[in-house]
Amino acid sequence: MYYISQHNKLFTPLIFFSWFILGFSQGVICLILTIYAIGGQNDTSGINSYSPGFYLVEISVYTSVIIVVTIKLAVNVKNWTIVLTLGFAIPSFGAYIGYTFIVGIF
Repeated sequence: MYYISQHNKLFTPLIFFSWFILGFSQGVICLILTIYAIGGQNDTSGINSYSPGFYLVEISVYTSVIIVVTIKLAVNVKNWTIVLTLGFAIPSFGAYIGYTFIVGIF
């Protein structure tokens, strides 16, 4: 493993850009689906409609990306434990709930 790492056999520019494109495309798909499901910043239904901006869309996209990554890890990890479950559930849903409460207060 040491020899392979020294000669960049596992991490070439082609591998890096393929993972970059995969992550970027999954993020864009999550963004488009979330905007379609929740709606955009300029959705109005009348003169007195409330438009909260993109904060709900942003945090929802963040949470959906974390869920997609967690599902991908769950498929590839052989020994899924409660530590891994809590390690992914607490930051993703905790950040979502915390951000929603903080924005609601301020």
